[in-house]
Amino acid sequence: MRGTTRRVVSALYFIALAVFVVWYVGTLDFAALTGTRPSVPWLLLASAIGLCFRYWGVYTWRAMLRGLGADDPGSWNTMSYVYAKAWLGRYLPGKVGWIVGKVYFGTGLGIARERLAVGALIEAVQQVAVTLLLALALLALDERLAVLSPGQRTLLLGVAVAMLLGMHPVLFNAVIRRVRAMRASETVAHEAVVTSRTLLTGAMLQTVGFLLTGLSYVAFTKAWQPAIGVSDVPFVMGAFNLAGAVGILAIVAPSGLGVREGVQMLLLPLVMPKELAFVVTVAARVWSTVIDLVFFVVAWSRVRSTR
Repeated sequence: MRGTTRRVVSALYFIALAVFVVWYVGTLDFAALTGTRPSVPWLLLASAIGLCFRYWGVYTWRAMLRGLGADDPGSWNTMSYVYAKAWLGRYLPGKVGWIVGKVYFGTGLGIARERLAVGALIEAVQQVAVTLLLALALLALDERLAVLSPGQRTLLLGVAVAMLLGMHPVLFNAVIRRVRAMRASETVAHEAVVTSRTLLTGAMLQTVGFLLTGLSYVAFTKAWQPAIGVSDVPFVMGAFNLAGAVGILAIVAPSGLGVREGVQMLLLPLVMPKELAFVVTVAARVWSTVIDLVFFVVAWSRVRSTR
């Protein structure tokens, strides 16, 4: 009976994903791409780095689980497939699938549910907080950041700092204990305890992830705008990463739809003509969705090949 329920829930999850991905793609203005010809080598390089970024996310999640006491999180292929399914959950409103998906689909890994939940939460919060901090730091080095008001910059910086402070072991473990006490009727076989070392490791891994996704978008932008120079790299990395983080914070918007584009259209015209910035913004959405689907298909195929 339990197996049947899981199959039904999984089927509903993928049906919902299909509906929102189709709707999401349908909102894009493909007409903006008419007549444009990106550089294929740069596009291939961007895709390779983008795929590496997604697999780096698997490595980061695995490291978080090990830090929480999961000595054997499972095979790489299986974890990649679980992560890929959860990663697609960002296309659902509320971003619930992104975090809850790791917990629900990860139960088959033999890891305690509490560790899965804590690991998924830490990975998600740190990704957003580190991305906000590093993006603002890169953009702050460029006088063009003046396009954002001091109030907007202060707000984003405050959100990032608050998220990182919320991850402090003393506070975070106290919250976990409180939640555990509220579920006193349930037996907790494996308690998840967050340490400073685990959080520091996560922050370092998220920094590498920031660089990977930033470089993938630099290569992608270079495919459409060859004039992008070395001096523009920090700004482009910061712009796309900031847009991604703000898009995630926009809980209701599936994959940050509209919000992410708004930030990009505010910043990208500072390094390229506004018309081209619009093309890059639309193309980046299409490209990102394709890479997400490729990531899922590759992860799924590798799991299938080992059965």
